[in-house]
Amino acid sequence: MKRVCLTLVALALGASPVLAGFKVPGNVDRVEDLEKVQKKARSRLKSVTFVYADTASDSAVVASTTKKVIHRLKSKSLVVFVDVADDLAKLPKVVQEALENPKAGESFPKTVVFDPELKEVLMFIPFMKGKTYWKAIRDARKRLKALERERRLEAKIRRQMEAERR
Repeated sequence: MKRVCLTLVALALGASPVLAGFKVPGNVDRVEDLEKVQKKARSRLKSVTFVYADTASDSAVVASTTKKVIHRLKSKSLVVFVDVADDLAKLPKVVQEALENPKAGESFPKTVVFDPELKEVLMFIPFMKGKTYWKAIRDARKRLKALERERRLEAKIRRQMEAERR
């Protein structure tokens, strides 16, 4: 009887919301680091990607998808994780509005990509079940790479024009 009780208590604790949720990888920037991220984005000519999710969620799909999206996009842009619980209000209004826009989707994770100045939304990547979502992520990676190439070319042309003026 004691063994059964202990097993039931252990199962109840395992399902407890206190133990639910997931941790964001330590190498991912948080909202508190946004100024530093923007500075880095401008100097590296990279986009800024916001991944919006609920770390308190007990959904294994939300947890694993959020981590995979961060991993797949961080080499092509600077990724900032936004936690549903308390981060949204800390963001600039334009970013808040984009994350709450229906184009960002209804399910977590919501992913929105901005230019380095955080003035223009470059793309929305709403969560979808299945292969369609991962194809959208692959397409986003290609587009981010092309945008970075384009920014580098523009910067090179700008530098050449400034050099000619001198």
